[in-house]
Amino acid sequence: MTLFLASGIEDDHFWVVQELDGALVETPWRIEREADGYRLSHADDSRETARGYALGAFVTPESAVEALRAML
Repeated sequence: MTLFLASGIEDDHFWVVQELDGALVETPWRIEREADGYRLSHADDSRETARGYALGAFVTPESAVEALRAML
């Protein structure tokens, strides 16, 4: 699965998009700035958000995407 970081509406919020047949498609994964760093959340499933949150806080949004790639 090829995942990429995409800018969200706010400067410190990001979407995770996936390459599918040469197009970038939005996934339900989000990366949001929290007090302790960037955290993963899932727009559709609180259990998936808990899995992402358990990975901890990340210094950069890019490192959060790397962890998500490894998790999935």
